[in-house]
Amino acid sequence: MTTENVFEIQRRIGEVFKIHGQPTPQPGFGEPAAEYRQRVLSVAQHLLPAGHIWRTPDIRRQPERALDSIERALVHDRVAAFKAPVGPLREMTEVCARTGRVVNKFYGDTKHCWESLPGFQQPRRATFVPNVGRGKDSSLARAERAAAANEMALAYQALDAQRAADGLR
Repeated sequence: MTTENVFEIQRRIGEVFKIHGQPTPQPGFGEPAAEYRQRVLSVAQHLLPAGHIWRTPDIRRQPERALDSIERALVHDRVAAFKAPVGPLREMTEVCARTGRVVNKFYGDTKHCWESLPGFQQPRRATFVPNVGRGKDSSLARAERAAAANEMALAYQALDAQRAADGLR
């Protein structure tokens, strides 16, 4: 690659660290861009899944012309796999370049999210049950029954009080 700025490298490779919720290693004071790139890629290679072609080799010993393919494998493959609309939802916090606001984005399959919750598997349909809330099931009829039961209880209490006063208990 041509001469690069360490902060451009940090921005590009930092996406891999961001999707794993880890901070991007900071460039050292006076560290050349090529050395910083090798160091960050060697740290990021531990985030690759087991069995990946760039998981085990020592990146610091690779020639500089190989770093492009290593970076492509690390950054583009991992970020593309993270943003793929497959599996459970994953949250990623980004800063909007235009406004500078923090934005939370979600990647994954929304169906996977909703199917795991009970009651969201099938669309609900309204059902009509005739005569509910009418006649003996209405709130007015239930209130009248409750009032009658209350009056009956008061009448029995008054009768018990009268018997007790007469000494008939």
